[in-house]
Amino acid sequence: MSYLIADFAGISNIGIEGMMLTCALIGVIISAVTGTNVLIGFIVSIIVGIFLGLLLCFIVIRLDTDPTITGIAFNLSAAGGTIFFTLLGCRRKRYIIFTK
Repeated sequence: MSYLIADFAGISNIGIEGMMLTCALIGVIISAVTGTNVLIGFIVSIIVGIFLGLLLCFIVIRLDTDPTITGIAFNLSAAGGTIFFTLLGCRRKRYIIFTK
């Protein structure tokens, strides 16, 4: 939905995948913390998505950075961050993906 709105506005939002990854992780964490209350996790993930969109807007407009490079930075940091915090949250060595 947000990509559709950005596309109609004539803006290419490269960082949308990173925002979705971060929002999904936050939603799952909040749902697990609140005792499988999916609605609270969904609402918090929407709020985090709004915050990340505003952060990307601030970085591009106020700090005058390139939107493509900023979007790629969002994607890379979200991809690494979600894997790190997922593995950190598991706290068991058998869940580590990249070992033999």
